[in-house]
Amino acid sequence: MGITGLVSSLSSNNTLVLLYPVWFLLHLHLFFKKHPLAKMAHNSIVEIFVVADGQQEKVALPRTRFDGKLSKSLISRERAAETSGVAVAVPHSERFKDSKGTTYRPQASIVLRWHLNGSARTFEEKFYIADCSNFDAVLRRDIERELNDERANCHPFMLNSETPEQRREREEQARKAEQRRRATVEAQRAQVEKGIIQEQQRRK
Repeated sequence: MGITGLVSSLSSNNTLVLLYPVWFLLHLHLFFKKHPLAKMAHNSIVEIFVVADGQQEKVALPRTRFDGKLSKSLISRERAAETSGVAVAVPHSERFKDSKGTTYRPQASIVLRWHLNGSARTFEEKFYIADCSNFDAVLRRDIERELNDERANCHPFMLNSETPEQRREREEQARKAEQRRRATVEAQRAQVEKGIIQEQQRRK
């Protein structure tokens, strides 16, 4: 069996789920090193990826600002919609002010799991949906304390990180592997039938 066939077989049998603990132990350095964002200055721009519960595709937020005074994390309405997550209404009294003096009055929030570009550690965060002034999202002021906490909840996007292109490639590889399997079975069946016919002719 080739590498492609082996990968397809493992995926179809959910064996990857069983192999994950081994993979995790071999990549501990990705999860327990200091998070890069903790070293960045306030108001710096970073790229993060988010995924909603139950979704298969993560959404890139290339223009995410790290604010030094904002008490809650924010996400733009457009990006929140892209996640296909469940938005929950918040009290009208909710309002937050950032380091630039901008006041935000969100009407809903959404819980997403996110990670910084280049890091395998992920974090669950409640994002308040608001107009982010040309930014995709804004991260709250005290988030760096959690990023430095080695006990933080950090599950990789093990099964929910496929891009549409990766999914199409995986499905195409699986389709080709199935075609090869059927061709092999058919060839073996034909060989057996040929052997039976030859044996019958020999006995006549």
